[in-house]
This record gives sequence, structure tokens and C-alpha cells, in this order.
Amino acid sequence: MNNARSLESRRMLQRPPPSSNDNGALPPYTLPCIFVISIILAFASPSSDGEKEGEEPFPSSYKPLHDFLGWVYFLAWSLSFYPQLLLNVSRRTTVGLSSDYALYNLLGFTFYSIYTLSLAYNQPIRDCYRANNGGHSPAVSTQDVFFAAHALAFSALGLAQIVHYDGMVGAAARQPISRTCFIVSSCLCSFATFYLALILMTGGGVEKPEQPEKASYRYFDYFDYIYALSYCKVFITLIKYVPQFLSNRRRRSTTGWNVWNVILDITGGAFSVTQLLADCASLGDWTGLKSDLSKFFLGAFSIMFDVAFLFQHYVLYGYREEADSDLDSSGQPNRRHSSSDP
Repeated sequence: MNNARSLESRRMLQRPPPSSNDNGALPPYTLPCIFVISIILAFASPSSDGEKEGEEPFPSSYKPLHDFLGWVYFLAWSLSFYPQLLLNVSRRTTVGLSSDYALYNLLGFTFYSIYTLSLAYNQPIRDCYRANNGGHSPAVSTQDVFFAAHALAFSALGLAQIVHYDGMVGAAARQPISRTCFIVSSCLCSFATFYLALILMTGGGVEKPEQPEKASYRYFDYFDYIYALSYCKVFITLIKYVPQFLSNRRRRSTTGWNVWNVILDITGGAFSVTQLLADCASLGDWTGLKSDLSKFFLGAFSIMFDVAFLFQHYVLYGYREEADSDLDSSGQPNRRHSSSDP
């Protein structure tokens, strides 16, 4: 038995690095295609995001670059959801994907969607923003809106896969959430609910910029509420990758965690931050960075953890195959394999 295991260990060391032909992988020309499609969409866009309601548009010379950066990050981040979902379907299990990460993802994108859609389409909130920022409009692009809605839908689908394939509740659940995740998620949901309840009970709304003395609130309003949700999203982005990172470390494997998710995520994060900084520079208004801190930190934190995930996959654990991983995402013995182990 020991000789057989030694032979298998030597074979593992001789295996080539993980290829892009794994289940759920995308073709190697995915990123070039994203760039080409983004260029086409950038020049085909009819108008700039700011050209409405009398708001100042981006400079015409900058508009194609703004649209190009936006479409690259939107396509990369949107596509990043698909490899993991396809991998889960092909394996008929989500073991390897942290259920804590999936729940944080859904909660975070719920907050982010409310924030982004409000700044993009709620006229009183937009007016209030301009009144507090020297007449400048929110730095929210069309791609921000589409991405927020898409991310929310596919985060819900990913969590549904965990429930369907492995279960999250009950003694038989193979992917239960941790106590820490339950407490943090409960606190965030309670905060959002009670804050909204206080606004409704105090008759809060959005301050009329032209009549601030007649505002129907003093401390609680929807404008501050959506910013509070955006800060919750920033906090979730800071912590949501930690359970997945620790899960990979406990199992000493990245099996079940699709690397294309990481490659596309780091691409989207880089172009998202670049677009936000370029937008502020083109308008000469750096208050846009302050107004959209959630977008900035969403990209920055994603890049930081994606580098760590790539190191885990290609340097530390990339040569381990599924049969070598005997722990589930929570670090407990994997029932699917343990029953047949010698």
C-alpha cells in the first residue's frame, strides 16, 4: 500500500499544470474576444452615459475609451459566473465552492444592485447627489447597471446550486454555512431592514435640493441609506473571499473552484477600477471616486484576492486532482469519498 501511494505521489509531481480543458473552462481565446467585442460596442454606443437630463457628458474624445473600459469589465465580470456554474453542473456537486462565499456574494450584490440602480434611475436621489457634489452627476455607467443586475441573478443561481446538489441546512447537508457567516449575514440584513424601517417611521425621503429647510427628515433618508448599503457591500467584498481561500488551504486543493472564475474576475476588477479613475480624470472631478467607493473597492479587493487564488491554483495545489481531496469545503471529511477509503 505504501509503495502504491509513493508511486502515485511521484506521478502527481510529473503531471502537467492544470489545463484549460477542465470541465467549466472557457476557450483560451476568451479574453481576446472580450477585447474585440468591447471595441465594437464602444464605437457602436449611441451616446455617453452623462448625456441625459441636462447633465454634463464625458468629453467626446474620451467617450470611446470610457465605453471600451466599461464593456471589458462588464463582459469579464459577467462571464466569470458561468465557468463555476458549468463546473457545478458537470460534477453534480458544489463541494470545493465555499457556501459562505456564495451567500456573501448574493447578499453583497443585493446591496450593490439597490445602490447602483438608485443612483442611475432614481431622479430625486440623482438631484440630491448633484446638489451635494457641485452639480456633478453620479459616476455610474450603463455597464454598472447591467453588471449589478446580472451579478445578482447569477449569484442567486449559484447559491441555488449548492442547495440543490449538496444542501446547506440540516444534518445531511454537505455544504452548511459557518456560524460566523450566519451571524455576519444576519447582522447585515438586520441593519438594512431596521434602517429602512426608521426611514419609513420618521417620514423620511430624499431632501429637496432647492428647499433643504423643508426636508421631511433630519437623520434618516434614502440617499444616506443607499450609501450605507454600498458600505455594507464594501465590507462584504473585503471578507467574502476569505472562506474560499481558507477552504482551499484546508483541503490543499482548488478542486471545485474554477480558475477561469478567477482569471475573468481579476480582468474585470482591473478594468473597472481603471474606468472609474479615468472617468474622474476626464471630468476633472475626483468627487466621483468618493461617490462610488463601492465600485473602487469592489475592484481593488477582487484583484488582491484573485492574485492569492491564482497562486494557490498554479503554485501550491494545482497538481492535486479531485481524488486527492478528502475534505469538503468546510474542512470536514468528504462523505462521498470517505466511505470507500481503505
